[in-house]
Amino acid sequence: AIVALTDPYTPSSRFKYRVALPSPVLYAQFRPDVDPRKVVQGLLKIGFDDVCNVSNACEAVSIAIEQFLSEYKGRRPLISDFCPTVVRLIQVKYPDLTELVLPLNVPREIAAREVKEQLSAKMGVSLDEIGVIYLTPCPAKIVSIKQPAERGKSWIDGAISISDIYGPLFAAVSEIRDDDVELERFSSFSFGAGWSMLGEMTRILGSENSIAVSGLSDVIKIFDDIENSSLRGIDFVEASACLGGCIGGSLTVENMYVARTSLLNLQRKFDERGAVSREEVLEKYRQGYYFLERKLAPRPLRP
Repeated sequence: AIVALTDPYTPSSRFKYRVALPSPVLYAQFRPDVDPRKVVQGLLKIGFDDVCNVSNACEAVSIAIEQFLSEYKGRRPLISDFCPTVVRLIQVKYPDLTELVLPLNVPREIAAREVKEQLSAKMGVSLDEIGVIYLTPCPAKIVSIKQPAERGKSWIDGAISISDIYGPLFAAVSEIRDDDVELERFSSFSFGAGWSMLGEMTRILGSENSIAVSGLSDVIKIFDDIENSSLRGIDFVEASACLGGCIGGSLTVENMYVARTSLLNLQRKFDERGAVSREEVLEKYRQGYYFLERKLAPRPLRP
């Protein structure tokens, strides 16, 4: 049988400092009345030294994509690179479309890079001594970490499936009362749904000529239309292999539709736009900070 090769949920002595990098999908596995800060505190309780928030990176990369789309003069539509399965599908089945894949790094890699550099400077340890562990909703993210297609090496050091960590995390969160949440520690914490639901990327971008598609069969139909030049008037395609986006990943525990409702409720309560400085993002963009290390290359199958 095919099994997702995730890292085991066990405290590792391989790193001096372990940082959890949870997908926003993790917060949707709990009831919508559970404060996201409780989930973060639960992660600290079960053995992580720090927790990195990926929502700020999503906002920053969205600004970078918006800037790239405004400057781009080539063939359209451009295609999102957030889903590793979609990237591999294009490399293998649609090699002619590789030039349309966004040449920008994904938020999880940007967030891992930033937290490593910040902690290294703050604690005086090398980058190799800081382990960033992604809490993933699907096996494809694990492949992109172990065998990255768009870069030499991933900034993320491992991946634990949400279904594996959910049990001990749920127990830890259940023991935390509202009064136990360390508000001082979370003064800089901001929650965001990021790109975990289908359509969130295009919504954040605010582009009128964008479409969002999920499910491999529908993604293939759209790519066939692009290859045949029959998809006109579209500037950007947000594509996800999992139905409904990352909340439909196979390594989650909550029903996709329940998780979507929970995430929308959390977004209304806790989401704070503008946590990222647009000027700083654009300055980094001009320096090439958000761009991939190398161009995406086709990987056609041998006859």
